[in-house]
Amino acid sequence: MTNQKEVKELGCLLFDENEDGSLDNIVEYHKDEYGNIVAISLDFDGDGVADAKAYLEYDEQGRIVKKSMDKDSDGKIDSVVYYQYDENGKVSAKYDDNADGKVDYVESTDENGKTTITDVRGRTQKIMETIKNVFFTKY
Repeated sequence: MTNQKEVKELGCLLFDENEDGSLDNIVEYHKDEYGNIVAISLDFDGDGVADAKAYLEYDEQGRIVKKSMDKDSDGKIDSVVYYQYDENGKVSAKYDDNADGKVDYVESTDENGKTTITDVRGRTQKIMETIKNVFFTKY
């Protein structure tokens, strides 16, 4: 069982995965004035230095509309995900895997829980279906 401790006043999750008394992972989060998490720092080795960072942006309804990732904490955004919501609240995501401003693939889920990933040319790359909360992948 993972030993996890949340330090709310600091906005951290601290993990001692192997229960040896030393921190293995630290997740630090920052919230805006509305309580939305807007930045997350991930320390994968517990040395107190962020190994990756994520930044979240929200719309006026409090839904995430953009997630930017700095996968190596070098100060440069490496990938971006844009989230769009339809009138029923269903979400689709557009992935820019190398942060060059061009969408590399789109992920959407239909009303039956089938998730489809398509490339920029509209070709289906992967289909996943959820049956009783278990994902099945079709290629």
